[in-house]
Amino acid sequence: MNERTSKLVKVSLLSAIALILRYIEFPIIPPFPWLQFDFSDVPAMLGAFGFGPIAGVVIELLQNVLIIVIKGTGTGFVGEVAKFLFGVALVLPAGLVYH
Repeated sequence: MNERTSKLVKVSLLSAIALILRYIEFPIIPPFPWLQFDFSDVPAMLGAFGFGPIAGVVIELLQNVLIIVIKGTGTGFVGEVAKFLFGVALVLPAGLVYH
Protein backbone atom coordinates (compact mmCIF):
# COMPACT_ATOMS: atom_id res chain seq x y z
CA MET A 1 0.00 0.00 0.00
CA ASN A 2 1.48 3.33 -0.99
CA GLU A 3 1.51 6.53 1.05
CA ARG A 4 -1.47 8.15 -0.68
CA THR A 5 -3.71 5.13 -0.13
CA SER A 6 -2.60 5.01 3.49
CA LYS A 7 -3.62 8.66 3.99
CA LEU A 8 -7.02 8.06 2.38
CA VAL A 9 -7.65 5.09 4.65
CA LYS A 10 -6.69 7.11 7.72
CA VAL A 11 -8.92 10.03 6.68
CA SER A 12 -11.84 7.67 6.13
CA LEU A 13 -11.28 6.05 9.54
CA LEU A 14 -11.20 9.46 11.20
CA SER A 15 -14.45 10.32 9.39
CA ALA A 16 -16.06 7.14 10.70
CA ILE A 17 -14.90 7.94 14.24
CA ALA A 18 -16.31 11.47 13.88
CA LEU A 19 -19.62 9.98 12.74
CA ILE A 20 -19.78 7.77 15.83
CA LEU A 21 -18.88 10.70 18.09
CA ARG A 22 -21.63 12.76 16.46
CA TYR A 23 -24.19 10.50 18.15
CA ILE A 24 -22.76 11.32 21.60
CA GLU A 25 -24.26 14.73 22.19
CA PHE A 26 -25.77 16.62 25.07
CA PRO A 27 -27.62 19.94 25.29
CA ILE A 28 -25.66 22.96 26.46
CA ILE A 29 -28.74 24.61 27.98
CA PRO A 30 -31.45 22.02 28.74
CA PRO A 31 -34.49 24.21 27.89
CA PHE A 32 -33.08 24.68 24.36
CA PRO A 33 -32.59 21.16 22.93
CA TRP A 34 -31.27 22.36 19.56
CA LEU A 35 -28.16 23.87 21.22
CA GLN A 36 -26.17 20.65 21.48
CA PHE A 37 -22.51 19.89 21.99
CA ASP A 38 -20.73 16.89 20.49
CA PHE A 39 -17.14 15.76 20.15
CA SER A 40 -17.20 15.06 16.41
CA ASP A 41 -14.76 17.85 15.58
CA VAL A 42 -11.92 16.21 17.53
CA PRO A 43 -11.06 13.62 14.81
CA ALA A 44 -11.19 16.39 12.17
CA MET A 45 -8.79 18.45 14.25
CA LEU A 46 -6.46 15.46 14.62
CA GLY A 47 -6.64 14.90 10.87
CA ALA A 48 -5.82 18.55 10.20
CA PHE A 49 -2.81 18.36 12.50
CA GLY A 50 -1.60 15.05 11.09
CA PHE A 51 -2.34 15.34 7.37
CA GLY A 52 -2.91 19.03 6.70
CA PRO A 53 -5.81 21.46 6.83
CA ILE A 54 -7.47 20.14 3.67
CA ALA A 55 -7.71 16.67 5.23
CA GLY A 56 -9.49 18.21 8.23
CA VAL A 57 -12.00 19.90 5.93
CA VAL A 58 -12.55 16.62 4.06
CA ILE A 59 -13.19 14.81 7.35
CA GLU A 60 -15.76 17.47 8.28
CA LEU A 61 -17.42 17.09 4.87
CA LEU A 62 -17.52 13.30 5.04
CA GLN A 63 -18.98 13.21 8.53
CA ASN A 64 -21.76 15.61 7.51
CA VAL A 65 -22.56 13.69 4.33
CA LEU A 66 -22.63 10.41 6.27
CA ILE A 67 -24.90 11.80 8.99
CA ILE A 68 -27.33 13.06 6.32
CA VAL A 69 -27.35 9.66 4.61
CA ILE A 70 -27.76 7.68 7.85
CA LYS A 71 -29.84 9.94 10.08
CA GLY A 72 -31.48 12.29 7.61
CA THR A 73 -32.12 15.97 8.13
CA GLY A 74 -34.59 17.58 10.45
CA THR A 75 -33.72 21.16 9.54
CA GLY A 76 -33.85 21.14 5.75
CA PHE A 77 -30.02 20.97 5.53
CA VAL A 78 -29.62 24.27 7.40
CA GLY A 79 -28.27 22.64 10.54
CA GLU A 80 -25.90 20.38 8.61
CA VAL A 81 -24.51 23.26 6.54
CA ALA A 82 -24.06 25.36 9.69
CA LYS A 83 -22.30 22.44 11.44
CA PHE A 84 -19.99 22.05 8.45
CA LEU A 85 -19.19 25.77 8.25
CA PHE A 86 -18.51 26.07 11.98
CA GLY A 87 -16.40 22.90 11.88
CA VAL A 88 -14.36 24.26 8.98
CA ALA A 89 -14.01 27.58 10.81
CA LEU A 90 -12.51 25.65 13.73
CA VAL A 91 -10.36 23.12 11.86
CA LEU A 92 -8.98 25.12 8.93
CA PRO A 93 -7.27 27.96 10.85
CA ALA A 94 -5.88 25.54 13.44
CA GLY A 95 -4.50 23.30 10.70
CA LEU A 96 -3.01 26.25 8.83
CA VAL A 97 -1.31 27.60 11.95
CA TYR A 98 0.01 24.14 12.85
CA HIS A 99 1.50 23.57 9.42
